[in-house]
Amino acid sequence: MKRIKRFGVLQTAKVIATLYLIGSAIFFVPLSLVILVAKNSPVFSSALQRTIGPSSPLFVMLLPLLYGVFGFIVASMSCLIYNFIATKIGGIEVEFDQE
Repeated sequence: MKRIKRFGVLQTAKVIATLYLIGSAIFFVPLSLVILVAKNSPVFSSALQRTIGPSSPLFVMLLPLLYGVFGFIVASMSCLIYNFIATKIGGIEVEFDQE
């Protein structure tokens, strides 16, 4: 059994921020294209404007960047808290298979 003693705060935050950015882009970029098409459609444009607040495709495409920034902040705080707790009660135990 191995124990995670501490996380490198900056490196872990960068990795998690990148995961948030890529993961949210997979969802939000196609969504922005759908909103763009719907806004230009006379059938959907009035209903879309009533139901979706910030429906600008640019805003929706910026959401992955916001997710990345907030992911970085949350991951940094989480690593700092983990590192503090791990010094007091021990880290997470992980078992690796030896091949």
